[in-house]
Amino acid sequence: MSYRQYDSYPPSDDDSLHEPAIVPTWTFAECAKPEVAAVLPKHYVDVAPWPKSNMLPMVYHKKYNISFLGLEKLHPFDSCKYVKILKQLCSERHLKRSQLVKPKMASHQILLDVHTPEYIRSIHTSSKTVARVTELAPLAALPNCLVQWRVVKPMRYHVCGTMMAAALAMQYGWAINIGGGMHHAYSENGMGWCPFDDIMLACRRLRRASGGAVRKVLYIDLDVHQGNGVERDKMT
Repeated sequence: MSYRQYDSYPPSDDDSLHEPAIVPTWTFAECAKPEVAAVLPKHYVDVAPWPKSNMLPMVYHKKYNISFLGLEKLHPFDSCKYVKILKQLCSERHLKRSQLVKPKMASHQILLDVHTPEYIRSIHTSSKTVARVTELAPLAALPNCLVQWRVVKPMRYHVCGTMMAAALAMQYGWAINIGGGMHHAYSENGMGWCPFDDIMLACRRLRRASGGAVRKVLYIDLDVHQGNGVERDKMT
């Protein structure tokens, strides 16, 4: 923690108040846990390549964006907002695409760390299950191979994105996944456009990979909807 002294202060009739204000300031780097980060790379080879020194702790994959014959527009959720965010950040010169960490697609083995085998089987073999989870009824009438290609597989990239961001936060003190946050999904089910509980998957991997150094995780959900999936998995 460091401190900054302000040169100006609000006007007051009381001269005793005319003293420079001392307020605490801090940087994200002070939140880093280098001793934890040092042991993590070998535990994330199935999640994403560990970034080089010239990269940022920001995770993104072009496959985050889901478009499928315009059917995605039937849902109020903007499934292509991720590339829009990236374009805005690049246009304002906050980053370059080459500085981003690219996640892998989560394997079934990764997903099974939280989700039940029955649910993983259902979400990968039934278009009806995907239609219910995404709240897009027309998907139920489409061949499952197409639904997997255009909807489910992209969601699996989001999972590894969140998992990698959690790990990178240990090294940099901060990290961002330009995606993820599927807080309605839980071990046995998915809903509200959320097929996988990427948050709990990220927490569980980080706890194990850190050898117990990371025990408690403060989860702050800023969505207007309740994160019922994360809550349910935590309780179980």
